Amino acid sequence: MKLTEKLTSIAAQAKAIRESMTDLDPRNPNEGIGRADRLIQPGGSQDRVRRVAEAARLISEVNSGRRPYWHLQEAMSTSDFPLLMGDLMYRQMVGNFVPYPVTYPGYFKILDVNDFRALNLYAMEGGQGILKELAEYEPYPETKFVEAKRQVSVKKYGRRYGISFEIGINDDLNAFSQRPQSMAVGARRSEEYLATQQMFDVNGPHAGFFTVGNANIIAGNPPLSIAALQAGLATMAAQRDSDGHPIVIDAVHLVITPDDEVTARNILNATELTISADGGGAASNTWMRVQNWMRNRLTLHVNAYIPYVVTGTHAASNPWLLVASPNDPSGRSAFAFAFMRGRRTPQLFMKDPDQRNLGGGDTSPMEGNFDNDSIDYKLRHIFGAAQGDPKMAVASDGSGS
Repeated sequence: MKLTEKLTSIAAQAKAIRESMTDLDPRNPNEGIGRADRLIQPGGSQDRVRRVAEAARLISEVNSGRRPYWHLQEAMSTSDFPLLMGDLMYRQMVGNFVPYPVTYPGYFKILDVNDFRALNLYAMEGGQGILKELAEYEPYPETKFVEAKRQVSVKKYGRRYGISFEIGINDDLNAFSQRPQSMAVGARRSEEYLATQQMFDVNGPHAGFFTVGNANIIAGNPPLSIAALQAGLATMAAQRDSDGHPIVIDAVHLVITPDDEVTARNILNATELTISADGGGAASNTWMRVQNWMRNRLTLHVNAYIPYVVTGTHAASNPWLLVASPNDPSGRSAFAFAFMRGRRTPQLFMKDPDQRNLGGGDTSPMEGNFDNDSIDYKLRHIFGAAQGDPKMAVASDGSGS
């Protein structure tokens, strides 16, 4: 493919991203990534936006024949054109980063932190019990609050890659059109993997979070079924706060492995459920047909990284969870995911060259470094995750009958 054709393709992709990306961040609908003029790397300016648009326009005009080819050659010889191409790469990366499917934003509380220090998540237990009736002149009893402290912190993740000087000379620009997409996919997968590690360990539901003491293991560890979902909801409803009162949960998320997707969708998309009525005092051979209320009670999430994390004892039994909505009125959340403020998307960097042209003038980054002419890029992404309130999730390792 010719150089102009490849660059035109890149410009077209950038234009499509600019037109489609308006507040598309699924992790926070109230704080989208923003319009095209904010898709430049942090620290960009309106002048830089203008120059990126000029670069894309130049490519298009040369390709259509409205401008001579030597205009593009002249532009390629300047030091800022490769940097503008870097902006187009960044737009491509962000455009591919947002749509890549992840499940954790639905049932993790999303937070922003200011730095790398641990953020304390305080929860005040108590003060929600039944009010006492007071006799005349009887003093008001004092409520004791119990403070529960948990922490979440972010860490730095990333990788680097390079292309050779020869690739640029040969007009093979696959690095521009394909590698940003690959790095965006890797960043999203890293988020989902870390989130999954908060819920599961190598042997099934996380052994330090789902315990008998926390009363958040579904009795018998049943595989996914209508009866198992009933048992799971009952286990969740049995949780009590520090005052001994029920924790009322409105919305629940069902987190499953890909192998359980057919079973889950059959249950949730059925119009009616046929359920044994013996639990309500009827004879053991009595059945009732009811409207499928579960479809409005549960939100399904198929987490492809559960089998990737669970590789030990219960890897083949398809463990699953019920997680309360992170927006529950109680203010509690089972899990939290954090980003550094202002850095929710990955950042892509290009290395300045460490060589000078003896003929004078700045050296283009596309000339590569001094040692081997390589052209180097780096991706950095900052995020973290943590476990929260164990009363807001229940689990089954799926090994029961």
